[in-house]
Amino acid sequence: MGYPRVVILWTTWRSGSTFLGDLLVSAVPETFYSYEPLLPYGVRILRANDNTANDAFAYLGDLFRCNLTNYKWEVRRMARERCYRRRNTYLMARCASPKVDCGNTVVVSDVCKSAKLHFAKVLRMGLVWARKLLEDPSLDVQIVYMVRDPRPVMRSRQPYGWCKNDCRNITSVCHHLRLDLQDSRQLERRYPDRFKFVQYEQLSLDTGKHVREIWDFLRFDMTEEVTRKLQKLTSNDGPTGAFDTVRDTAAHTFSWRLKMAFSKVAPIQKACGDVIRQLGLRSFSGAAELRNLSIPALLPKAEGEGKEEQQEEEESS
Repeated sequence: MGYPRVVILWTTWRSGSTFLGDLLVSAVPETFYSYEPLLPYGVRILRANDNTANDAFAYLGDLFRCNLTNYKWEVRRMARERCYRRRNTYLMARCASPKVDCGNTVVVSDVCKSAKLHFAKVLRMGLVWARKLLEDPSLDVQIVYMVRDPRPVMRSRQPYGWCKNDCRNITSVCHHLRLDLQDSRQLERRYPDRFKFVQYEQLSLDTGKHVREIWDFLRFDMTEEVTRKLQKLTSNDGPTGAFDTVRDTAAHTFSWRLKMAFSKVAPIQKACGDVIRQLGLRSFSGAAELRNLSIPALLPKAEGEGKEEQQEEEESS
């Protein structure tokens, strides 16, 4: 093929993806990390089959083929922005040489092709577009789709001025999540070896188990380095910043229940009730129940629930 296989973490804002992304990129030493490649498209979800979404999808296709010769603006962003430079260490290590011009699209394309793995964290695009990537015979792609309870997601987004439109409107958030969950179930059945659904709450409560499952799915080796990094990411119970990944994940996951007023929770539950149920989560009846951490947010999966969902999907498809 001339370019490495691609692993995509497909998610949305403030869904716990930084933790998993930082872990995934450490799995293979020579990894080219495309961090939020659709950042220039702003704070919105591209779903409709329009010119903007098609342009974004075309760019992803070229990026995953390491064909960046027509994307000077993106290559310049790679070389300029601190968040990208900090994460794509494979590219930046080569840019350290004065002989390597990392503002040159041909040079960066060649560095991308030389990597053993191309890892990308994709936001801003509806999951309906993932199907087209999986159907492309020229790409060796696996997708991990990560989702989180919309209640802590909305709380986490609230302080940020950049979070507007699709990011902040609860009706829009629920609408996109609802459609993505529907597409996710179909993709997981159609491409069981190439598409995997991951729920943040489940991952955080039994991180070791679910990370091993993800590693098996991606055919990664569970190296000592990954094990050490996993222990570091999950063992710190001190204060963390909004974009930090070192934390006690189990304790952090449901801390929103002690910090979020029920008056803020209730409208989200009303708009996203069906989505919350699909994720196997409890809708709280009042502030007392919300604050009572002995009442689990995750509900036990009802016997036969998965079969009923599958039958409904097959009938609607």
